[in-house]
Amino acid sequence: MSSFFTFYSFKGGVGRSMAMANVADILARRGLRVLAVDFDLEAPGLERYFQVEKTAALANPGLIDLLQSFKKSLSGAAPLDDSAEFRQLERFIFPVYQCPLPNGGELHLLTAGQREPAAQYRQYALAVRTFDWQDFYFNWEGEAFFEWLRRALVGPGDNQYDVVMADSRTGVTEMGGVCACQLADVVVMLSAPNHQNLDGTRELANDLN
Repeated sequence: MSSFFTFYSFKGGVGRSMAMANVADILARRGLRVLAVDFDLEAPGLERYFQVEKTAALANPGLIDLLQSFKKSLSGAAPLDDSAEFRQLERFIFPVYQCPLPNGGELHLLTAGQREPAAQYRQYALAVRTFDWQDFYFNWEGEAFFEWLRRALVGPGDNQYDVVMADSRTGVTEMGGVCACQLADVVVMLSAPNHQNLDGTRELANDLN
């Protein structure tokens, strides 16, 4: 059965992204089809934890581009049927390994968004700064979009991933809420051994119950 895991930490610097990348690689080497998603839009960089050609990975559209593509279709500026760009998820997903691993496993990456060439990074930063999550949910069918995305990635259906892992934004944020509350089957919480980290992590855990 396919599952969606969100890796969360209340504060940064606890090894969350590295842990998720290592687990994703291990599962792929054990024969599973795995997707790693960089949901930390304000501090992107999950691609750095994998042995990929950095420029090629950053030149590939990612999560923020997928969100914008959906809004474009919903506004009527692009098709909303099966030919819609946002429905063609393979355009936004970058293979970590160009060929399946010896046991058939695959590891793919949905980056935070396109940041190459250099001018594209400025467009990425502007898109992230101006993206209004409340507006996306209230006026752009955001909840329906993420329900569709979850089904497209983990099913039910054919050719979905065995495991999807999302590297969440830290703290209490709209992005973290989407990862932890709507998308995840399991939330993996990492924490440093101090009161600020432990208290914040405990509070979020209580909210999820």
